[in-house]
Amino acid sequence: MESTLECFYLDHCLSEIFNLTYIKPLNNSIYSNFPIDTKIQILVEELFIENWTNEYNFESFFQECQTIKCTYSYNARRNVVFVITIIFSLIGGLFVALKIVAIVIVNIYRKLEEKCKKKSSSSIENDQGKIEFED
Repeated sequence: MESTLECFYLDHCLSEIFNLTYIKPLNNSIYSNFPIDTKIQILVEELFIENWTNEYNFESFFQECQTIKCTYSYNARRNVVFVITIIFSLIGGLFVALKIVAIVIVNIYRKLEEKCKKKSSSSIENDQGKIEFED
């Protein structure tokens, strides 16, 4: 990976390595993003690509395919942090919901208890001869 392709640019070097006469050397007069002494590791990292151009022509795609409907989907793997965050969010949401429900149930229980106490105290007072007025 530390070597270069310099030998491929020299005629005498190619003939010494391959002992073949029909291999022609590379042309060093053609412009390249990579100099002659570029290491192979760098060429591999760059995938030997000089220039990468993306051209999109959606109009011709849709004319050719004559699609009625276009959809887009994105599939992604969930990572551990995302899953843990979701679980804690659900637990936190359930905790808040149960807290609210518990408060409502306790308030209803207290109101029912107060009504029962009032009824029992009013019935005791009636038994003792007191007059009860209703609102």
